[in-house]
Amino acid sequence: MNKNKIGLAVLLLGLSLGPVQTSQNYSIRLNNLVYAEEVTGQPSTEERSAGNESATKTTGTETTGNSVDPLKEKTNVKEAVRTEVENFNKEVEASNVYSLATKSEEEAYKKAYGAILEKIEKEVKEDGKAEDYIAAYKKALLKDSMELGYTVVKNIPNRIKLRNLKADLSQLEEAAKTAKLELPADLKTLAEKADKILAEKDHETDEIEENVKAFSDAIDKFKKDNKLTIKESKLSDEEAKCGYPDDVYTKGMGETKDLSEVRLDAKICLEATNIDYNKVEKRLGALYSKGTLTDKEIEEKKNLEAYKSSADKLEEDLFDLKVTVEGLKSSLDNYVVAASKVVINDEPAIDQKTIDDFAKRLKAIRDSHKDFIASDKFKKADEKLRKTYEDAYNALNGTTEYSLDAKSKIEAVEKAKRDIEKVEEDVLISKIATALNVDKNKEFTESENFRRAPKKLKEAYKKAFEDLGKKKTEENLKAFEEAKKAIEDKDFAGEFNDKLKALEKYIDQAKSDNLTEDSLKKLKKEYADKLKDLKDNKDANVDDIKALEDDFNKDLNPEKPEKGSNKAKTTKRVVSTKKNAGGKVRTGVESVLPLAGGVLVVAAIALVLTRKKNK
Repeated sequence: MNKNKIGLAVLLLGLSLGPVQTSQNYSIRLNNLVYAEEVTGQPSTEERSAGNESATKTTGTETTGNSVDPLKEKTNVKEAVRTEVENFNKEVEASNVYSLATKSEEEAYKKAYGAILEKIEKEVKEDGKAEDYIAAYKKALLKDSMELGYTVVKNIPNRIKLRNLKADLSQLEEAAKTAKLELPADLKTLAEKADKILAEKDHETDEIEENVKAFSDAIDKFKKDNKLTIKESKLSDEEAKCGYPDDVYTKGMGETKDLSEVRLDAKICLEATNIDYNKVEKRLGALYSKGTLTDKEIEEKKNLEAYKSSADKLEEDLFDLKVTVEGLKSSLDNYVVAASKVVINDEPAIDQKTIDDFAKRLKAIRDSHKDFIASDKFKKADEKLRKTYEDAYNALNGTTEYSLDAKSKIEAVEKAKRDIEKVEEDVLISKIATALNVDKNKEFTESENFRRAPKKLKEAYKKAFEDLGKKKTEENLKAFEEAKKAIEDKDFAGEFNDKLKALEKYIDQAKSDNLTEDSLKKLKKEYADKLKDLKDNKDANVDDIKALEDDFNKDLNPEKPEKGSNKAKTTKRVVSTKKNAGGKVRTGVESVLPLAGGVLVVAAIALVLTRKKNK
């Protein structure tokens, strides 16, 4: 029993279920479905063995003709396995659910089929048994094929509801005309959206459910706001088209069901009811241990045993490659009847509002799981806290909003997640409290390193401190820590002192040809005093030293040399301002150069003549 229970849980998890059908009477509706006694469709291939014929979408009887078993003829194991799987795929593609499949379902199936063919090439050994490989790969492909048509069949009640809402809208239009009212634009838009959903199969469950709710709410609001009344529309199966979209209903869907559709009904029914197996076993154990049972307890025990038996049989038949349409339909009918009678300890049914809440919380947990376990807060959490969360999350396998233990399992995951987040929050709160500590902040801002830091960095720190005090968020804490680190990571005090000493030495050793000795001494004395004031100023920084150095250099080298300075003594006055023809005006040192050149030439000639005369 436990093995079957675990198998169901793994199946439901593996198929990554979305929200389960919200129709309250879905299981009862399935019980009342009429299945055709004979199923139409493509005949199975003649190459199928007698053992495999019953798994096709025929009536399920085994072929007794003279078909040849390909496994006996073929000696190539890999080829035999591939042929059988390819034939099985052909049966899937010829089945009714393939016609019902949405584009995304069809693509997913083809991808899975391709992966199985690749596995055959890699895994099948020539010394292995073909029968074993074939059974394993067929079951894997069967599981993948049961996703085909899932969206359409699961939303049969939703599409029936939409067609009823369309009928309600027709009545409402008449009532509105009588009252001389205009239908609101949003209601017309929702009706158009419903028409598209009803016409085409390629619409996902979330989209359909959203339209059903919005359309229903809009009709109710218009009726309430305008005090209009209409009769509840109830359409026949033909009028409702059995809940199928137009593009598949016109192909005969909804009239007869082949094996693939019965499998899909069984799968969805198991999901929709999903009675807690643990509670069933626990309750049966309690009843078995009692000596004498009341009539009510005897009835309860009988119903629970019937449920367990029918559930086990249906789960077994669901993946049986040899099951027939009649056999699976019988198991499904028995299960639906048995499940409808299960009452454990007379527990009341969960109201729809609670079911919707559970569905929303389950979706939030599953959607955020991957990101959560990849987050730093999870990775840094205590190992015990991580394990508690992982165990609670894994316990959700197979759980839906209809599960009797959904509440306890959801709350267990949420609490485990909060406990991990709380540690992170506590750390954050502690860090912010430390950052905003008045004494520590005062100690930091009054430190020599902070005082000697550039003005821009100090202002950035003060702003970050104020922002964190106003809004205690992780983002503001990060900005504060970065602003503080920018000051802490550099020795501004040391840099200030080094530059101060360097400037002091520079001023003391400075020389200038533009100043007299007395002026230079006075200048040095002036800037030495300024440097001392800068040193005594606790808030002065390297920028102030640089500014003082720039001022000193400017005063040390004035543009116009001071009278009596070395440069003033060596600089000649302007000797000529007359322009040579086509030449430029020569002044100062430039005006002396031509004359000096001429003197040198005359002296050289005289020296030559003197030497000749002496000879």
